[in-house]
Amino acid sequence: MGVLHVKVGGTWIPIAGEGGTPITGPAGPQGPPGPTAVSADARNTAIISPTDSLIYVGPTAWTALPIGPNIAAHTGTAQPPQYRLEGDVVRVRGWFSRTTGNLVNGDLLGTLPVGFRPPFSLEYAVSYSGQMSIIGVGPDGTLTCLFPTAAATACTLALTFAVT
Repeated sequence: MGVLHVKVGGTWIPIAGEGGTPITGPAGPQGPPGPTAVSADARNTAIISPTDSLIYVGPTAWTALPIGPNIAAHTGTAQPPQYRLEGDVVRVRGWFSRTTGNLVNGDLLGTLPVGFRPPFSLEYAVSYSGQMSIIGVGPDGTLTCLFPTAAATACTLALTFAVT
């Protein structure tokens, strides 16, 4: 008999106890199986529910996005730049400001860590004060300002993409 595996964030994780022994329920091997938490990695936890055979992958905590040069988190009551993983979906949110002058084509807003990056390049239309710009998200995790409108000193993000 093989070991059951679950795919979490692009990685196959064996569902087994210490030394490859099957995980048992709360009452031991003779009792009914209960939900089992399997620590996948630092990003999330898979919950195996034997009653309905579903796998639930809990979201990671919102984490501050590493910001690029000449860029800062927008001040005041604006949402700071953050990211999280929900299953195989990454969410990025927050406001960015340029520390001096206006945003320019190619400004690096920030970089997502490995495991939170799309498998291919993406582009999103974003806004600031009613103006539109394009933000590129690369498979290397870079979030880059592309074609900002004139006089853009800040932009807000609300991005969602799959990592698989």
